[in-house]
Amino acid sequence: MACLALLVVAALVPGLGWTPTNATPFQAAGAFHVGLHSPLAAQPSHPRALLVHAVATTPRVFSHPPIGRAGIIDPNLSYGAEPAPMGITDFGVTPNWTGYAYATPVFQANATIGSLTASSTGAAGTALGFQLNAEDVVTGGGRTYVYWIQDVAFYDTNTRQMQWEDNVWNLSASGGGGLFSNSVAGNGTVYSSTYYAAVASGYPGSPVTLSLPTTILARIVASNASGTPHVGIEYNDGQGWVIFDNVTFPFLTNGVNHGFLVTGFQYNPSGTYLDAEWDVCGPGGGLTQKLGSSSLDMGLSYWNGHNFQAVRSAFDFGANTGESMSNVVDHFGGTNSTGAVYGHLVNGTGSLGPLYGSADVATLRISTGSQSSGAIVLNGVVVPYIGALANLTLAPGGYQIVLTANGSYVNGIAINLTAGEFRSMTLAPIPTYPLRFVSVGLPPHTGWSVNVSGALVSGGNSLLTLPVHNGTYDYVVSGVPGFAPGSYRGAVHVSGTVVNVTIVWTEWRYAAVFVAENDPGGVTWSVVVDGVSVSGSGGQLSTQLPNGSFPYVASADAATLLSPSSGTVNVSAGVVQVDIGFSPAPGVFQGTLSPETAALTINGQPVSVDNGTFNVSLVAGTYTVVGSLHGFATFTQIVTIVAGATAVDPITLLPLSGGPTGTSGGGLALPGGIWLWAAVGAGVVLLAAAVLLQRRRNVPPRPPAR
Repeated sequence: MACLALLVVAALVPGLGWTPTNATPFQAAGAFHVGLHSPLAAQPSHPRALLVHAVATTPRVFSHPPIGRAGIIDPNLSYGAEPAPMGITDFGVTPNWTGYAYATPVFQANATIGSLTASSTGAAGTALGFQLNAEDVVTGGGRTYVYWIQDVAFYDTNTRQMQWEDNVWNLSASGGGGLFSNSVAGNGTVYSSTYYAAVASGYPGSPVTLSLPTTILARIVASNASGTPHVGIEYNDGQGWVIFDNVTFPFLTNGVNHGFLVTGFQYNPSGTYLDAEWDVCGPGGGLTQKLGSSSLDMGLSYWNGHNFQAVRSAFDFGANTGESMSNVVDHFGGTNSTGAVYGHLVNGTGSLGPLYGSADVATLRISTGSQSSGAIVLNGVVVPYIGALANLTLAPGGYQIVLTANGSYVNGIAINLTAGEFRSMTLAPIPTYPLRFVSVGLPPHTGWSVNVSGALVSGGNSLLTLPVHNGTYDYVVSGVPGFAPGSYRGAVHVSGTVVNVTIVWTEWRYAAVFVAENDPGGVTWSVVVDGVSVSGSGGQLSTQLPNGSFPYVASADAATLLSPSSGTVNVSAGVVQVDIGFSPAPGVFQGTLSPETAALTINGQPVSVDNGTFNVSLVAGTYTVVGSLHGFATFTQIVTIVAGATAVDPITLLPLSGGPTGTSGGGLALPGGIWLWAAVGAGVVLLAAAVLLQRRRNVPPRPPAR
């Protein structure tokens, strides 16, 4: 955008002139049509200034103004003394009468109001206006057009109420031009075929009652969209930036907006200046206001293609608007606390002239190397930039300059600037190198972190990387539940290459104690948990487990019943106890009964017999087994049940009319179904005799012979 606009500058230098536009279908825009109070009569005969109270304002017009000394324009042709529009203006002329020219897509103005009063015996009353004025150059159809763009705040110093409006005038021909209704489009209206105006009504901050002190800002933005030039009109009076109008020139279907032109080598075709003004003046309609007790700072900056920069030279008065102000002393102000340069306005008898030039300010050019965009922070004031370059017009003094990217520190330096100094410097990113922390021993996806000299790096991977500059860095490893690093603290030195720091973690383990309750003693038992088996014959078994939940299985010999025999151990950063109950395991007495319809009891309790078989679980001990059936001899037997063992015994009852009654041996059941027969005395023969005797006692007497 700026490069295109500079082509227009070349076309406007002496000798090239302007394309005649008298017969073209466009017109000049001008003052506000709606103001804060009741409307006053429009004054189309004064096409030079802004309206307040719906008063049309008008630009000043010269008849073929002469080019001054050395081909430079004369800023004093419009006003030679107060009353005049006061504030800060860039005419493209230095205080020592050297000309320059530039174009920009954006002008931005600010006014810090400490106190502000004004009064007039005329129509202005206690109202005044702030005007941001600049000339937008557009081309199309082989012609060049100049439009005077005005972003205006009307302010009543009594009520402190502010409202915004804009104006567009056509300055493309000698003496100004007309403005057809189809030449300019936006939120406003073309009035009297002379000027365009739009009121910011109902927008945030317009109208608004200000609380002092405060700062207001105005901004005008030139752009192109689909072959049509656009100008955005914006303000910020404490409610944030508001775009209240977007002016287009629809007749230029293939037009190009070259931006706002400032040149000290030539006047515009209407006979006024190609300048940029930020004025405080009367409230419109060519009115003059008188400044009362006040303290007001006014600054003006432009977009230089990389950043906003305060204008390089400035005068304390404007020239293109017809509204004016008297009783103003406007002198150069600057502070290195913010870097700002501005006009400081107070009430008093003043004069018109240069406000500041290159001899009063410092110019700083900063190249940022590979950091193509970010921000330059000057004593805490943030200046965004693009294109790896920033150009700054600053007040003399000391500065702490910091280069940042996304709010993070990149590089910094302290400098001192003197009045009239131009300094070019490089403030590029300091090379960084990867400082890598490698985790060994943590489970996958476990979160961990390291604080490196105040910078925290964290994640769930085994590798944490932090880019750092050369130097020595202290680090602190944060704890991870259930794990401990080899060392929590350390220091590492980085010198032009990647550095790896390995953090070896050891998992914390806690005692899991399995306690045998009601342990009869001497029982060998075991527990398998987390793949580890522990066993013994004591009252407890223990192992070490990390945090977590782990299934276990407990077991003992067949004679012992464990409860619970399985479950889950839940470890949470401490010792955990699991109680295992011990009790004798039941024995089993099983066998057959014949006849199968016989009744069977054990210690007098009936036993279920199914198809001639029985299976009974019994606590270890001695039991009396009785089988009975009518017509059969009763069967009686003493059985000893061993814990965890199975006793097998076939029982047969003998009929009373037949041979010997049914018998069954009594014995001791051992594991595996082995029987140990009991007898009185010693030796195998005695044992057999005892068994035979026992069986015969169960035989009924024979019946008498017939």
